[in-house]
Amino acid sequence: MNKDLDILKAILLEADEDTKETEDTETTDSEVTDANAKADKPDSSFDKDPMGFILKKYHSLNILLEELMTPAFREYVTAIFIQAPKPTTFKVVLHNSQFFYLTYMGDNTYEAVIAGKRHYLSSIGEKERAMKGISRLLQQGSPLKTKGPDGAEQGTRPEGEDDGSLSGGNNNGGGDQTGGGSTEAPAETEPAEEENEPIKESVILEGIIKELVAQDLRSTFNSEMKRLNLPGDKGTKKPAHLRYQLGTDPGKQITKIADKVLGKGNYAIADVKMGSKDSASGSYPTIKVTVTKPTQNFKKGDFVLIVNQTGQENKTVTFKALTPVKLGIAGDYKDLNSLVQATTRAVQKDKNLGKILTGLVTDTANNTPASKSGLSKLRSGKTNVPLSKQTTQALGSISKEDKNTIGKDFGEVLGGIFLGKMVGIKKSLNFPKGNEPLVDFYIDGYKISSKYEKGATASLTDLLKAIKPDQIKGDKDQYALYKALLPMMSETSPNAFIRVASAFPKDMPAIQTLASIIGVDSKSLTSQDINDYIKKLFAKTNAKTAKQKNEVFFKKFGKLFAEMKRNPGKAGGVEWDTMKKKTGDNGYYGAITSPLSYYVADQMNTKPKFVQALKEIISKTGVKQMYLTFDLKEGGSMGFDIRSFNDPNAKFKFDIPSLSTLNPTSSKLGFSLSK
Repeated sequence: MNKDLDILKAILLEADEDTKETEDTETTDSEVTDANAKADKPDSSFDKDPMGFILKKYHSLNILLEELMTPAFREYVTAIFIQAPKPTTFKVVLHNSQFFYLTYMGDNTYEAVIAGKRHYLSSIGEKERAMKGISRLLQQGSPLKTKGPDGAEQGTRPEGEDDGSLSGGNNNGGGDQTGGGSTEAPAETEPAEEENEPIKESVILEGIIKELVAQDLRSTFNSEMKRLNLPGDKGTKKPAHLRYQLGTDPGKQITKIADKVLGKGNYAIADVKMGSKDSASGSYPTIKVTVTKPTQNFKKGDFVLIVNQTGQENKTVTFKALTPVKLGIAGDYKDLNSLVQATTRAVQKDKNLGKILTGLVTDTANNTPASKSGLSKLRSGKTNVPLSKQTTQALGSISKEDKNTIGKDFGEVLGGIFLGKMVGIKKSLNFPKGNEPLVDFYIDGYKISSKYEKGATASLTDLLKAIKPDQIKGDKDQYALYKALLPMMSETSPNAFIRVASAFPKDMPAIQTLASIIGVDSKSLTSQDINDYIKKLFAKTNAKTAKQKNEVFFKKFGKLFAEMKRNPGKAGGVEWDTMKKKTGDNGYYGAITSPLSYYVADQMNTKPKFVQALKEIISKTGVKQMYLTFDLKEGGSMGFDIRSFNDPNAKFKFDIPSLSTLNPTSSKLGFSLSK
């Protein structure tokens, strides 16, 4: 353990903060050597005060905690762990063993996850909600044998008694569990003599290691599945999972892998109910492998989620495998040749598509016409790049799924080569190594977003991250829209749409109708309120069959749907039985929030003030969007259609990629460039 502690101290002393958190000066080799030397000293600042060491190194974290919990926040915090390096994520452990997470997002802005709820701390409102969430966590009792302020109680529970709170501060809804209050200590009890012992280095190290176990289990499974040449990789969305094509009998492959990783008899395999918290896909089944007996590397309760993407057997390349990051070519390029060479080396490793990808790179670099004007003066419009006969034939011989993957993922790279040839690279072309809001790559400082064919709906969350409030505060409509859309960053999809509607009750009066039926003010209405009301409605009317439920439901909410001009479910009504199989009776709210969500988008698209405000906000991002298309007819070609977000002729609309009564949380409000 001592060796592990030394390693941890060295890592912490050498660790670089996020780009925005670093000092202006660079760390020299001698400074790193000095830091390592300090880590070896018994009187190291890390040894004396691990939490203080971290707070001193990450100044903005200290400032944020003071803002959220007052300058005396250390009285309520037991420890702070560095949970992940990029983006820098901290786990803050409170004195009652509850905890929350803070993730540095850049520009001195953090995202907080408190009791399962996300708060993007860029506004006063979100910070206030985060403060309340932390307050609720703190109300879940004091730690045993603690000594409070003079005259205050020593502890809130007798020794050995369970605190009754939910385990861990990040359980969904955990921070809202305020019942089962603490037991007050007898007044005559003498104050405890001992103070809390300072947390030891070994405890911090063990905590960090334990927190990383779940991720290691996923990585271990992923490595073994790759060793078996199974098609797939890690999923990119939450919850953390793997995505593989396991055929019609996935249990056979998973059992084989689990036997090797965990040992026979040490695990359980179970299907995950679609729509539940562990479900990682709305289209394909999720399988959960849980450790039932501790092994040498994994503890009981650790698990890995695996999505079986059977039905995509025509794909020889997995989702996102051809992006710059996955290809290993993300970074800066000073000239076109270095980009072409790096890309060619990377794609030649692909046994299935290597020749096709190499042909696309070569044709783009050789056949793109050069422009006399720079990117700043490049007008919106389409440019056709001829494909060689060999590339055209090869591209036409692969499956539609593979061609779509090339267009969506490798289109970013082809777009970079296209612009590098057309306008030249004056300073640099950069493929970011992490996700950037709305941007796939930069060329000489210009932001480029890459799309394939019509392109997917862009995320309003990304737009909100890309805009600074100071850019729009001067315009009433823009700022009102910006503030109304902020819940899209922190609330679940249904609640986010409710918040948007409640911000504009005159433009979206149906929200008042809904609130009146439920009996809750529209500004505080939630999907849970709606769900509880529907459950009580069915219980009160003794509606048990789908037919009975539809009769009762539409009698109560028919006026609302007529006002919204949107209806839930199919022509035959809501599929209550299917809904119950997916989520029990916890997903009833989707029958209301799904049509409400589309109603919100309808109203925003038909009211000029919203459309104009959206256009003006988007124009301030300075992004140019590029659409790639393939034409494989005789004399094949690629089309690169460039459109600027600040083009006065550009038209935008609010859009919802995918949302349904049965899957009401699958999508949030987005936008698309319609012309």
